[in-house]
This record gives sequence, structure tokens and C-alpha cells, in this order.
Amino acid sequence: MRVPKEAQAIRYIKSIKQNLAKLESLVQELQTTQPNPKLLDKRTEVLEQIYVLGVIEQNKLFRILDDRRIPHTWIGAQSRAGYLEMWSAAGGNIFYRATERAVEGLSLGRMLPHSEFSYMSNSAFGEDWNSLEDQAYDRL
Repeated sequence: MRVPKEAQAIRYIKSIKQNLAKLESLVQELQTTQPNPKLLDKRTEVLEQIYVLGVIEQNKLFRILDDRRIPHTWIGAQSRAGYLEMWSAAGGNIFYRATERAVEGLSLGRMLPHSEFSYMSNSAFGEDWNSLEDQAYDRL
């Protein structure tokens, strides 16, 4: 006995709706269990820093990489990925900058730099600034 096409289509639609409901439930569960889906790794932080600076000289970039224990081969990998651009100045200095692809792909410029955390100490700094001990220096 043949099942009419209309009944078959209704059965498929019901199945799709059930699967869609399961998928939505799964996505909601994942969103609530993951604390921060976009945690920055050290390498993305370096690209963020380069982007914020605009341009960085090679020796300074080497120091940043060394501080984070990232091998200098990272530069070549980022260049091949299209995230880092290099050029040589007339004096022989080599400079780097983040590309538009890095800005868009990694959301550079939208992340909170570590230096912004300094605002947390502003209240303590303000209290110290207005303290009696500090007023002694104001009279000098």
C-alpha cells in the first residue's frame, strides 16, 4: 500500500520540527555552560597589541614575543595567514602592522586591552592622592 505524498510530506515536516527543537535546546545548553566563548590566547593578544599601536618595530615585537614565550616563527605564520604585514623602512628597520583581515577575522580593536584594567585601582589612587601624607608634598 502506498502512502500518499501529502502524508509523507507532513511526516517529514514533523520530523524536521522535532530535530530543530532538539538542536535549539542543545545550542541554548552550550551557551549557558560556556562561560566566555571568546577567550583570548597569547597570540591573538599580540595581534591586538600590534593593532592598537598601529605599527610596531621588529625589535619591540621580538621582545613582546619573548615575554610571552612565543617563537619568532609566529611572525611568518601570521604573515602567511594574512594577519600580519611587514615592510622595510629606508634605514633598514623592519615594521609590522595588523592587516584588515586580522581586524575583521579576530575582532581586533573591540577587545579590552589589559591596560584598561588599571581603572580598577583609580579609587585607591584617588584616596592616596588626597591623603594627609600626600598634602605634605603639595606644599613643597
